[in-house]
Amino acid sequence: MGQQNETNTNDAGTTTIDFEKWLAEQPEEVRNAYEAHVSGLKKALASERDSRTKLEKQLKKLAKGEELPDPVKRQIEDLTKQLDVTAKKAKFIAKAAKAGAHYPELLAKAVDIDDLDPAALEDKTFWDNLREEYAALFAPTSVTRSRGGDGGAGENPPDSPPSFDDVIRDLARR
Repeated sequence: MGQQNETNTNDAGTTTIDFEKWLAEQPEEVRNAYEAHVSGLKKALASERDSRTKLEKQLKKLAKGEELPDPVKRQIEDLTKQLDVTAKKAKFIAKAAKAGAHYPELLAKAVDIDDLDPAALEDKTFWDNLREEYAALFAPTSVTRSRGGDGGAGENPPDSPPSFDDVIRDLARR
């Protein structure tokens, strides 16, 4: 409240605040409350991943069973494939969020995850290309506040990346 935050104003007249710096400057009870909130989410995510891994192992073990009828084996194989696709998608979404995607689930729908090489998820160039192609789906690296009343009536310059609405419309057409 009475604290000074590191802020910058860029040429477009927007002010950015570094969230990590801001959080570090907050009172200990605020930092502890934030950490408690995030740790609960992290525990839930870890529990989901653990459950998925256990289920995957059980399905693969069942699929190897010799005494099962063919339709049941096929169904188990299909479920295993669906589980693999879901795991691939979850990994992509987690990596996309770390890479700064503001809407990682929507980005996952825009990218063909089935044919995606797992090594691409670790490639900075891959994420830079996605950031360029789907700029509206990526969050700025810090919180941005724009100055109101600057005119422009909400129009994007002609050379700007597509808006979030444009991306959604494009994905809806697919």
